[in-house]
Amino acid sequence: MSSSNGSGFDTHVPLRMPHSPGVNSPARGKTISTRKRRTGYLTRLINAGPSGYAESGYYSIPCLWLCPGRRIPLKIYRMDAKGKVKIMHECNRVYAPDEKAAQGPSEGRQWVFIDKRSASELLYYLNDNLDEILSSPYLSSSEKAEFFYYMAFRRIKNAFRMPARISVADMKQIIAIMIEQIFKDPEALGEVFSLMQQNVCRAPSHPMVTFGHSLNVGILATWFVMKVLGGLKRDTLEEVSLGYFFHNIGMMRIPGKVLNKEGSLSDGPWSCLRQHPQWGYEIMTKIRGMTPEMAHIVLEHHERPDGSGYPRSLSGTDIHFFVKVCAIMDTLDALISPRVYRQPMTLLDALKFMKERTPREYDPAIFSKLILVMLDADLI
Repeated sequence: MSSSNGSGFDTHVPLRMPHSPGVNSPARGKTISTRKRRTGYLTRLINAGPSGYAESGYYSIPCLWLCPGRRIPLKIYRMDAKGKVKIMHECNRVYAPDEKAAQGPSEGRQWVFIDKRSASELLYYLNDNLDEILSSPYLSSSEKAEFFYYMAFRRIKNAFRMPARISVADMKQIIAIMIEQIFKDPEALGEVFSLMQQNVCRAPSHPMVTFGHSLNVGILATWFVMKVLGGLKRDTLEEVSLGYFFHNIGMMRIPGKVLNKEGSLSDGPWSCLRQHPQWGYEIMTKIRGMTPEMAHIVLEHHERPDGSGYPRSLSGTDIHFFVKVCAIMDTLDALISPRVYRQPMTLLDALKFMKERTPREYDPAIFSKLILVMLDADLI
């Protein structure tokens, strides 16, 4: 089995995982009130107009969200000179932008309205045209980050709620957008990390915390692997990333009363909780396109170097590099996130907490490299 090409850190990292799970060769911004940030997050996203621009019964959105030559599945309104909202584009017609519309990033950008009752149609439209909208040179880094993060969250939420209808193509599009538009823009990357630490989109209770956590781990782990394994093939990176996004899908079989319980778990609930990697693996085996990379990550992300993990008590080199990355990012995001039984840690406190448990629970080389790449990206 060959190694990937890199700086020497990854000399012993196999390029591909073996096809039999468990048999391998030798986790910016200020922490603010999650209640404040969660309230009306969807409303903030699709009521994007300047302060005071909103009209009762309507959301305001920038014209650059409307893709020329695409059919718009809802009515679009504008405000006339007298401040009255009037229709400018009928439902299900191909959109042709107003030649006078200011598409740039300044205050002169043109804003339009949609009826609040059409919010679901707008979200379907935005989801279908996500790549084109995020490719706009007129979106600021903060707009791009928030737009990407919320739409990625929606896809994760829908996939976890309906695993039988998981679209690998949809999730690969999110991965491609991350790689091509978010990770290459330092400002957008910093904004996404800020959104992760601010715990937007999620309550501290199951299942919302599961959706947000899986999204964050997917972003963190994919970014890290991309940074340290420069020679990794794109298709392999995408397969590994899918495993990171879906590593916790087995949690959907665990009753909410178990995950939302305050205080320590008794033997029964704890035994139930420890089954989620196996359940996740069983769910993912039914998904067309399941790969060895995905299988390992979903099944083994709670294994630990000292053999204290589960479900198979693997240790040392029996745990693959990609799985060890997931274990670190899984813990890091959990520590900086609110839970019903505790407040979130700061990023620095979480890293200190994990350092005290390295190398017993986390690979020391990977953890040290994580600190270096986060410092290099000005994230800590």
